[in-house]
Amino acid sequence: MEVTSHTGPPPDSDDEDSFEEINLRNDPVFKLAKTMFEETPVALPGIGEHELLIEGIIIRLSLTETPRDHYSDDETDDEYDGRCFVRPEGQPKPQRMRFYGHDAVQLAKQRSGEQQEFLLVSREPHTGAAQKIYNALLLIDRDGDVANRMGVASLRLDNVELLDSLKPERRLFKLR
Repeated sequence: MEVTSHTGPPPDSDDEDSFEEINLRNDPVFKLAKTMFEETPVALPGIGEHELLIEGIIIRLSLTETPRDHYSDDETDDEYDGRCFVRPEGQPKPQRMRFYGHDAVQLAKQRSGEQQEFLLVSREPHTGAAQKIYNALLLIDRDGDVANRMGVASLRLDNVELLDSLKPERRLFKLR
């Protein structure tokens, strides 16, 4: 039996009646998410007034700055300034990551060169000439079982299997 996910058109699409399909059989995130429901939950820690208990999928990425001429897209300087790059194992070229918010430029520069933890929030498949997966991520700083949200980012990968090279892990923690 083939497992697939259906989504509506991407936000920039004019065709509202089209649906895109992606095979989730080899998707490491889908496999991890599925086991979250099958396993017995661990004892839950006490939760503070301004905390959320999160069980989610964490990936680790090392951010790098890349010269502006590395890609020749139609991006304006403003759109590009909140961007940095990551290079997943087995990927011949760096992948673009974009940070959002008023401090996006500073955050991307500040975190460059160090491995960071990200909570995978959502994924959106988009197929065109080549399949791409758009991942919405929260940059977190963890101290024990408590994590602080530091930023919001998106990462486009060329295929589902590339996420496996990022060694996704299931984690239970408190988010502030």
